[in-house]
Formats: sequence, C-alpha cells, structure tokens
Amino acid sequence: MLLSFKCSNFHVNGDDVEAVVHACELAAEWRQTFHSDVVVDIVCYRRFGHNEIDEPSFTQPKMYKIIRNHPSSLEIYQNKLLESGLATKEDIDRIQSKVTTILNEEFLASKDYVPQRRDWLSAYWAGFKSPEQLSRIRNTGVKPEILKKCWEGDYNTSRNL
Repeated sequence: MLLSFKCSNFHVNGDDVEAVVHACELAAEWRQTFHSDVVVDIVCYRRFGHNEIDEPSFTQPKMYKIIRNHPSSLEIYQNKLLESGLATKEDIDRIQSKVTTILNEEFLASKDYVPQRRDWLSAYWAGFKSPEQLSRIRNTGVKPEILKKCWEGDYNTSRNL
C-alpha cells in the first residue's frame, strides 16, 4: 500500500515504547529535512478488538487468547524500567497516580466545556489549501440534475442507462 503513496516508512514494534518514540521523532525530522511524507507503521494489536467494545474472541479465539495473556506495552515498559534500575516501584506508582489524577480531573472538567466559535476560526488553518485550491472544479459532462438524483439516492442506473 505504501508504494502507492511513494513515501518513506518506518516499521516499529508497538511493544517497544522507546523505539516508537524514536521512530516518531525520526519521522518528524525526516519531514523537516526532506520535505516529504513519511509513515510510521506501528506493528501491534488491538487488545479489545476493532472498536474496543466488541468481543473479538468470538471470531478469533486463538489469537485473542494469546493477546489476553500478553503483557500490555505499559507493563513491558514498566518492567524494563524496574529491571534496569531506572525507576523504582514507588516512582512508577507515583507517576501512574499523577496521570490518573490528571485524566480524572480533565474528564470532570470536560462536562462543563462549551466550545467557542473562535476555536473553529479559519485562522488556525492558515497555510492549508482548500479542496478548490488543490484541484480545480472540472466539468464531468453529467447534467447537474442527474448528479443531484444520484446524490439523493433515487436514481436507478439500470433503468436510465
């Protein structure tokens, strides 16, 4: 698939947190240096299936049994920090508690959030080209009333061709 985009790509193991960070930093530097697209392909799995509310073990029982028994990326990284002596259990617990507190506070604060019109102003999108700027509108040769019928869904191609 990436061949069709003609861009560089970096493959990285999703269980190696530091490698993921390194690949993302490298991709950002690549774009800044070469002014070309790059894809970071994080090779990993979905622990809770496609949308995180389905039950994938019905359709993929063997694979999801393996995934259920596989430690999370967080657990793998915590163990790496503990084994290397870069962090203690207390350090990890303190950081985890701090992050959980921040997430809970922000979740509660989000209930009172009212979006401001200025949040959506076009000034934030300065420098981005509109679809009209990227590609001129072309005459398709199809009458507008036919296109409108197609869009509305009441057009039968077999009857009208």
